[in-house]
Amino acid sequence: MSQPSSAGAVVVDSNVLVSICSKETAHPTAQQALNDYTAKGWAFYAPGVVVAEALFVLCRKLSDGTLTALDYEKAIVLLKRHLAVILPPPNGDGALTQRAKDLGLEVGDSAPPIISCRNVR
Repeated sequence: MSQPSSAGAVVVDSNVLVSICSKETAHPTAQQALNDYTAKGWAFYAPGVVVAEALFVLCRKLSDGTLTALDYEKAIVLLKRHLAVILPPPNGDGALTQRAKDLGLEVGDSAPPIISCRNVR
Protein backbone atom coordinates (compact mmCIF):
# COMPACT_ATOMS: atom_id res chain seq x y z
CA MET A 1 0.00 0.00 0.00
CA SER A 2 1.43 3.35 -0.92
CA GLN A 3 1.30 6.10 1.62
CA PRO A 4 0.01 9.55 0.69
CA SER A 5 2.61 12.21 0.20
CA SER A 6 2.06 15.00 2.66
CA ALA A 7 3.75 17.93 4.27
CA GLY A 8 3.73 16.10 7.57
CA ALA A 9 1.94 13.59 9.68
CA VAL A 10 0.19 13.62 13.02
CA VAL A 11 -0.83 10.79 15.32
CA VAL A 12 -4.39 11.28 16.51
CA ASP A 13 -5.00 10.26 20.11
CA SER A 14 -8.32 8.73 21.11
CA ASN A 15 -8.81 11.53 23.66
CA VAL A 16 -8.91 14.04 20.80
CA LEU A 17 -11.52 11.99 18.96
CA VAL A 18 -13.64 11.56 22.10
CA SER A 19 -13.47 15.28 22.83
CA ILE A 20 -14.64 16.17 19.35
CA CYS A 21 -17.25 13.45 19.01
CA SER A 22 -18.82 13.94 22.42
CA LYS A 23 -18.56 17.73 22.17
CA GLU A 24 -16.55 18.17 25.35
CA THR A 25 -15.64 21.69 26.42
CA ALA A 26 -12.26 21.46 24.67
CA HIS A 27 -13.69 20.09 21.42
CA PRO A 28 -13.45 23.37 19.45
CA THR A 29 -9.71 23.49 20.15
CA ALA A 30 -9.25 19.85 19.16
CA GLN A 31 -11.35 20.28 16.01
CA GLN A 32 -9.43 23.42 15.05
CA ALA A 33 -6.14 21.56 15.41
CA LEU A 34 -7.36 18.81 13.08
CA ASN A 35 -8.67 21.42 10.65
CA ASP A 36 -5.29 23.18 10.66
CA TYR A 37 -3.44 19.92 9.94
CA THR A 38 -5.92 19.12 7.16
CA ALA A 39 -5.42 22.54 5.57
CA LYS A 40 -1.66 21.94 5.59
CA GLY A 41 -2.12 18.59 3.85
CA TRP A 42 -0.86 16.51 6.75
CA ALA A 43 -1.68 12.81 6.99
CA PHE A 44 -3.47 11.41 10.06
CA TYR A 45 -2.36 8.17 11.70
CA ALA A 46 -3.49 6.20 14.74
CA PRO A 47 -2.90 2.71 16.10
CA GLY A 48 -5.75 0.24 15.76
CA VAL A 49 -6.56 0.50 19.46
CA VAL A 50 -7.86 4.03 18.88
CA VAL A 51 -11.24 2.55 17.89
CA ALA A 52 -11.60 0.47 21.06
CA GLU A 53 -10.39 3.31 23.29
CA ALA A 54 -12.80 5.84 21.80
CA LEU A 55 -15.74 3.43 21.88
CA PHE A 56 -14.99 2.49 25.49
CA VAL A 57 -15.00 6.12 26.63
CA LEU A 58 -18.12 7.00 24.62
CA CYS A 59 -19.93 3.97 26.05
CA ARG A 60 -18.83 4.99 29.54
CA LYS A 61 -20.18 8.50 28.93
CA LEU A 62 -23.50 6.98 27.85
CA SER A 63 -23.71 4.71 30.87
CA ASP A 64 -22.84 7.45 33.37
CA GLY A 65 -25.30 9.90 31.81
CA THR A 66 -22.71 12.31 30.43
CA LEU A 67 -24.14 11.56 26.98
CA THR A 68 -27.78 10.98 26.15
CA ALA A 69 -28.66 8.11 23.82
CA LEU A 70 -29.13 10.61 20.99
CA ASP A 71 -25.81 12.35 21.72
CA TYR A 72 -24.12 8.94 21.84
CA GLU A 73 -25.51 8.06 18.39
CA LYS A 74 -24.31 11.41 17.03
CA ALA A 75 -20.88 10.82 18.59
CA ILE A 76 -20.62 7.44 16.86
CA VAL A 77 -21.47 9.02 13.50
CA LEU A 78 -18.75 11.65 14.05
CA LEU A 79 -16.28 8.99 15.16
CA LYS A 80 -16.87 7.01 11.97
CA ARG A 81 -16.42 10.15 9.89
CA HIS A 82 -13.09 10.95 11.54
CA LEU A 83 -11.84 7.37 11.41
CA ALA A 84 -12.45 7.30 7.65
CA VAL A 85 -9.47 9.63 7.12
CA ILE A 86 -7.13 8.19 9.76
CA LEU A 87 -4.58 5.69 8.50
CA PRO A 88 -2.91 2.84 10.38
CA PRO A 89 0.79 3.28 11.20
CA PRO A 90 2.83 2.69 8.01
CA ASN A 91 4.81 -0.17 9.59
CA GLY A 92 1.95 -1.55 11.69
CA ASP A 93 1.10 -1.15 15.35
CA GLY A 94 4.12 -3.22 16.38
CA ALA A 95 6.40 -0.48 15.09
CA LEU A 96 5.10 1.77 17.87
CA THR A 97 6.37 -0.49 20.66
CA GLN A 98 9.90 0.90 21.00
CA ARG A 99 8.77 4.52 20.77
CA ALA A 100 6.06 3.98 23.39
CA LYS A 101 8.64 2.34 25.68
CA ASP A 102 11.04 5.26 25.15
CA LEU A 103 8.33 7.82 25.89
CA GLY A 104 7.40 5.96 29.07
CA LEU A 105 10.97 6.16 30.28
CA GLU A 106 11.32 9.83 29.28
CA VAL A 107 8.22 11.12 31.04
CA GLY A 108 8.58 8.94 34.11
CA ASP A 109 6.29 9.78 37.00
CA SER A 110 4.34 12.42 35.09
CA ALA A 111 2.96 9.82 32.66
CA PRO A 112 -0.26 7.91 33.16
CA PRO A 113 0.40 4.58 34.94
CA ILE A 114 -0.06 2.61 31.75
CA ILE A 115 2.88 4.43 30.15
CA SER A 116 5.25 5.17 33.02
CA CYS A 117 7.89 2.56 33.73
CA ARG A 118 9.66 4.43 36.53
CA ASN A 119 7.78 2.92 39.45
CA VAL A 120 7.53 -0.65 38.22
CA ARG A 121 8.97 -3.05 40.77
